[in-house]
Amino acid sequence: MITDNIQEILDAILTGKDVNIVGSVTGADILFFIFSLVVAFVVATIAGFYIKRKFTHRLKKDTLKFFTRVVQVIIFIIALGIAVPSFLDISITILLIGIAGALVVMALSSQNVISNFVGGIALHYERPVSSGDYISIQDISGVVEGVKMFSTIVKTTSGVFVRIPNNQVYSGTVTNYYANVARRYEYDLGIRYQDDIGKAIELVRMALEEYTYILKNPAPDIFVSDIDANSVRIKFRVWFPASWANTRDDISLYTGILPRIKLALEKEGIELPYAQAVLHFADSTLKVQNRGV
Repeated sequence: MITDNIQEILDAILTGKDVNIVGSVTGADILFFIFSLVVAFVVATIAGFYIKRKFTHRLKKDTLKFFTRVVQVIIFIIALGIAVPSFLDISITILLIGIAGALVVMALSSQNVISNFVGGIALHYERPVSSGDYISIQDISGVVEGVKMFSTIVKTTSGVFVRIPNNQVYSGTVTNYYANVARRYEYDLGIRYQDDIGKAIELVRMALEEYTYILKNPAPDIFVSDIDANSVRIKFRVWFPASWANTRDDISLYTGILPRIKLALEKEGIELPYAQAVLHFADSTLKVQNRGV
C-alpha cells in the first residue's frame, strides 16, 4: 500500500528509514537502488574513458565505439542484477529466469533485430569494412559512414545515405576498394602502323612519370597488347593510392591522363589512327562498239 504522506516518503528515501513505501520496499531499498545506478554510471564512464585511451591506436573508430558501448551496457546490467533483487524483494534466480524469458520472447518476435545485432558483432570482429572505406554491396556503392549495432550507413557518390542491415552486409558479397592501399587502372590506346612503337612506349612512360598521383612502386606496365585492323594497340597499367582514387568518379582518372598522353604523342609526330579500310574493285573493261548508221 502506497503511503499517503508524500513528505514521509521523501524523508524515508533521503534518510533511509525502514518505512514501507510500496509493498515491502523501504526507503533504504530505494536509496540503495539509486546509489547502485549512480555508481554504475560513474564506473561505466570511467571504463569508457579508459578503453578509449588504451585502445585508440589499436582499434578503428567504429570498433572502439562499439566495444566501449558493450562494456558500459554490461556494467549497467550487473548493477541492475545487484540492485533489483533487493529493491523488488526477489531472488537472483527469479530475476535470471525473468531475463532469460524476456530474451527468448525477443528472439522469437524480433529475429531480424537479433540477427542484425549478431551481424554487427561479427563485422566488428572481422572488420571487413570500416568508416571511410569505399565499398560496393549488391547495387549500392559508396563510402561507409559508420557501422552501428544493427546497421551500416553508406553515403553514395550521389550524396544519398543508405542504411543497410548488418546481417546483409556480413552474409552478402562486399567489395572493399580501400582494403588494399593501392588500386590498379588499365588504359588502352592505338597508334598507326608506321609509327615507332619503342618511341611511343617511351613517350607514354615519360608522361606517366610526370603525373603526380601515380605510384612509382609498383611501376607502370606499358606494352603492345594487340595489332588490330586499324592500329597497334598499346596498353598501360598504373597504380594509384586507393584512398585517393575513390574520392572522386573513376572517369576523372581517364580524363586526367589520356589527354596528356595524346598531346605528348602528337607533339612527336605520333598520331592516333583513324579506322582504315581497303576496297578492291573488280577489273572490268567497258567495250563500246561504234556502229555506223
